Amino acid sequence: MAQNANPFPRMQRSLMLLFLCLSIGLLLSGCKEEVTPPLPPAELPPFEYATINIQDDFYSPHSGYFRGYATTLGNLTLGIDGGIYDEESAPARFREIEADYTVLQAFLANVLPLREITVNIEAGSIAIAYVKGSHIYFSDGACSPEEFQYALVRAATELEPWQCYGIQAMAFGDTERIAGNNSALQAHFQTIENLNMCSLFAGYFATNFNTDREIALAIQSAQSLAMYIIEQDGLPAFLTVTTLAPYVQGWLQSIGVERDYAPEFDLSEYANSTYTFPYGDSEHARFVMHTEVETFHFAPITEIFLTANDVLLFLNKYSKDKQALLQKICLEAPRNAGHVQERLHEPSEVFFEKQSNYYPISSTNHLNRIIQLVQTEVIMHELMHILIWRPERGWEIEGVAEYLSAEFMQDSLFPNFSEDFHQMTGSALDSVYTSYATTSNHMKMHLTYREARKESVCFA
Repeated sequence: MAQNANPFPRMQRSLMLLFLCLSIGLLLSGCKEEVTPPLPPAELPPFEYATINIQDDFYSPHSGYFRGYATTLGNLTLGIDGGIYDEESAPARFREIEADYTVLQAFLANVLPLREITVNIEAGSIAIAYVKGSHIYFSDGACSPEEFQYALVRAATELEPWQCYGIQAMAFGDTERIAGNNSALQAHFQTIENLNMCSLFAGYFATNFNTDREIALAIQSAQSLAMYIIEQDGLPAFLTVTTLAPYVQGWLQSIGVERDYAPEFDLSEYANSTYTFPYGDSEHARFVMHTEVETFHFAPITEIFLTANDVLLFLNKYSKDKQALLQKICLEAPRNAGHVQERLHEPSEVFFEKQSNYYPISSTNHLNRIIQLVQTEVIMHELMHILIWRPERGWEIEGVAEYLSAEFMQDSLFPNFSEDFHQMTGSALDSVYTSYATTSNHMKMHLTYREARKESVCFA
């Protein structure tokens, strides 16, 4: 009976062993079929969905915070808004951007290393490739290839704007077009008033201070001069040039302009400045100039600035007036000259505002070192409030500021100490100091002017 309970024990064990071997074989065979070869080195890695980042990497001055796909290739980070991402077109567009970056890298090889940059393709229709530091923001198809290439150079090199336009043209093969523009440049620079553009100051490329034609001429000038310098002295000399005047004279002659070039403005103080160009051309758009000490927020205001020449004129005068002011302080208050000079080298900001009910007069926040101007001629007065402000002696400081800045202003409150005091404190004074002017304060200010002539005035 015991044998009948399991008549085929050996056969069952054999079948089970056979089934197990077949299963293992099939499993191994299936795993082998699932293995795929690695992507070729030239292929982009798979995209990963980016998280919201409060840093600039995923923030646009145009559209704010956004989510998107991103990938990194060496020093180049590429991102695209998730709302316009397409599995086929996005990788192809990224490869085009990588190709431009590679061309730029090859042109500057062994001369200037490129820094890490981020390129974000956004939804919408941003008319320009907007550059903020090492980041580029643009809408695909909304700006020209040349505009994007220029933005790529600016973000990757930190060079002057005119140099970036030059590199863009030379690196991406526009030399024939550059030569073709010389006739238009020749006609433009035959007029003496136009020679200021030869400084290639960054303001000539700002959309809110120039017409489209003026910007086109500035770009053509930058590219033509760049090609001239590189042909004369090589790429390293072009990248390190600090004074354009010696090159400009020869360049003008090379394009047929028979004019002697003598720079009208001295911009040496601003040689290491960087710039942020405006997005759009509204009255609120700002052309921002970051010097080693000050940051200027220029806006097109009828009463102050209308053209790039106006900006140049202001910067040139401001630089000279600061030096004259410091010399005056050294002469009349030598004990405090060192303190004032130290304060001059501390960061400050200057905003230019259209006069309105919100900005009725120029003013200064001495704690944050911010000056808001509705008239450029009073900047030296406002600057004094940053340099020597003491809140417990406000009326004295107001007087000293007026005294020291009087020679730089066309309409100083007290330009002549021999004039009758009551005639000088008329409606003009009341309109400026409506919020706190009183007869006693006027008298205190008047007396302070006289005391300010003495060395005993304390600025500390």
